[in-house]
Amino acid sequence: MKINFNILVYIALGVFILLFFKECKKEPEVVTKTEIKTVYDTITNTVISKPKTVYVPREVKHTDTIYNETVKTIKDTVYIEMVEANKYETKLQSNKATADLQITTTGELLDVKGVITYPQVKETVKTPKSGLFISLDTSVKPTFERAGISLD
Repeated sequence: MKINFNILVYIALGVFILLFFKECKKEPEVVTKTEIKTVYDTITNTVISKPKTVYVPREVKHTDTIYNETVKTIKDTVYIEMVEANKYETKLQSNKATADLQITTTGELLDVKGVITYPQVKETVKTPKSGLFISLDTSVKPTFERAGISLD
């Protein structure tokens, strides 16, 4: 049994093309790199509102000592007490950032909440794995008189 050389070439070429297309179909590998930068900035403007009176819950620990005839008992109780405090809303501006803060204090700092906005430009570029394009040429006749492959 004699195998025609052209048929063998066409089969090998077909397998090569199928494998190549399968490899080109894959998405490019995305590499993520985390970089931590320390940014120093100078505060250029500070706006502090007038304080608002708020009531803040605060845990208070109370110790009772009870004396019996022979036993000294110490009893700790924790209860919540409402404390009057001042709440300040402030806006800090620097060259590149803005901070909106809420500060609660009774003379002693109780709570600080807020958001610091620091705009940054982040660019993501996806590049294809290859810029190789394949085109296949063949004749319409069943004898495959002419066949060609081009790469761009």
